[in-house]
Amino acid sequence: MKHATKLTLLLTAAFCLAACGGKDNGSSGGGGGTGKTTVKAAGDIVLVSKLDGNPLISTQADATALATFGKGKTIILDRVDSGQMGMMNTATCTNGWWLVHNPGKQVSSTAFQGSVITLNAPYRDAHSLPSGGTWFTYFVDPVKGKVTTYDESGNVVKEKDTEYQANVYTGRLDASAQVDAFGTTYSNIVKEKSNAIVVGTVKNDLYDALAAKVTAAGGKTYKGTVGSAFTIFVAAPTRYWTFNEVKEAAISGISAKAYSVNVTWK
Repeated sequence: MKHATKLTLLLTAAFCLAACGGKDNGSSGGGGGTGKTTVKAAGDIVLVSKLDGNPLISTQADATALATFGKGKTIILDRVDSGQMGMMNTATCTNGWWLVHNPGKQVSSTAFQGSVITLNAPYRDAHSLPSGGTWFTYFVDPVKGKVTTYDESGNVVKEKDTEYQANVYTGRLDASAQVDAFGTTYSNIVKEKSNAIVVGTVKNDLYDALAAKVTAAGGKTYKGTVGSAFTIFVAAPTRYWTFNEVKEAAISGISAKAYSVNVTWK
């Protein structure tokens, strides 16, 4: 009888902790907590692009400008084609960068219209998934940001720096066949990494079709900056991510811009 009583008390205590724990601290991400405070953790995934459908670099000076801007950062360089990789390698060989090439769209037996992910340490898990004639490449982005605590009136009461190891996929979509295939691709992405986020570019007139494919696959698509030919998009499960905004910045020495995609993780 004594052992049974002790077990009952332990189970009761565990139930109370599960039911009542965190009540005073509110939500740990994304807002909407039931207590007095709300906590949100947000940071930036950076994509560099011209958003006009043209290659990102055409001269060694362009590559050097990108290397200077991106030193020490993890960024996605949109539309660095296979023919430009030599210039990127030359510009970054003293940068401490590790470059991951997303092959993108194959235009001949030896030429690809792709993109590049810059990493600051050796990384062996990067890989690509085929998607209707293009590719989406996976990498881990150490997203730096802030954890912000709000009171019940929405006022900021505390902030602190944080870092989140985000599972990111990136790619480009410039044809209807690629968008048609992306519903299956997105499902495969979520199977691989249930909390993955996709940050890429899509031709302006294909965005709505892309959003419909992602919705049918159980995700949500967010529209970022719209350029002259391409739009930045984010696709992610709402259980893990919320899109906030895109912040735009000039890069010295090149016409491309840096787009910081600000997201909240939950």
